[in-house]
Amino acid sequence: MAFESVNYQCPACGGPLHFASAEQKLVCDYCDSRFEVEEVEALYRERQDKADAKADAAAATPKPAVDDAVQELAQNAGYICSSCGAELVSDGTVAVTTCPYCGNSAVAPGQLSGDFSPDLVIPFKLGHDDVTAALKEHYKGKILLPKSFVTGNHIDEVQGVYVPFWLYGARADGEVCFDATNETVTEESDRTVTTTDHYDAYRKGNISFKRVPVDGSSKMPDGHMDAIEPFDYDALRPFSVAYMPGYIANRYDEDCETCKARAERAWRKARSRPCVKPSSTNMTMPRSKASSSTTPGKTAIMPCSPCGCFPPRGTARATCLP
Repeated sequence: MAFESVNYQCPACGGPLHFASAEQKLVCDYCDSRFEVEEVEALYRERQDKADAKADAAAATPKPAVDDAVQELAQNAGYICSSCGAELVSDGTVAVTTCPYCGNSAVAPGQLSGDFSPDLVIPFKLGHDDVTAALKEHYKGKILLPKSFVTGNHIDEVQGVYVPFWLYGARADGEVCFDATNETVTEESDRTVTTTDHYDAYRKGNISFKRVPVDGSSKMPDGHMDAIEPFDYDALRPFSVAYMPGYIANRYDEDCETCKARAERAWRKARSRPCVKPSSTNMTMPRSKASSSTTPGKTAIMPCSPCGCFPPRGTARATCLP
């Protein structure tokens, strides 16, 4: 059974709303009205909660055993656009998309609620015009670039994507002990005297990490998502679906335990080399030990690049433009 989406429409004229990154407000595509995020959130909160509750209840209802192909077909049945009645096909992880028929942003019921509801969000900072202008500027002077790029190959089709992240905290502790020697050479009138001091050198330290981001979407390339850090955590806001209209968003499909190993990249080096070596002439037989603990913290949904750039529609990666 396909449920109706929640489409965020202009209270003044009913046209589709989109989140304008430059103004940090929702703007109507038709009458150019502008609304604060809190205002639109309050207007649609009851409707969104009812749609989420209905979808969650249906998901919790036991279903009879069916053939795998039938189950896959049911999963991809998607949901109904509440503005025009069109059926939107989904793979089960798409939380927000744009209806290709009426242009309204459609929020899939149950995809950003309950266990899948993020705690925080970083709103996009760059708008569509900013990205296309930066891309065209990047193409200038590149005489060997194919003509299709210069003439605007799919530039108008770029669309912002929000990606779900797990934010981890951790503490790494380490200690190391060296058998160290320090030699001092002095010259006397008839001889050279070398004095060797033997001692143990001991170092101990710890380091803590907060909000190490790991994306929780299997659709996003892990290497690419790790490479676009750091994110501007000063821009974090309490999550609201009202930031989503005009963009695409996916929900989590990898849990925190699955992603935990990737979070260890932040303190792996600190754990393997826990302490700074003392300044000694010679050090032998280092003996060290280290430990670390990882705990999942809050969840966040963030742009797929720190600057808020857009990837081409239909792809799962983006490139930060200079």
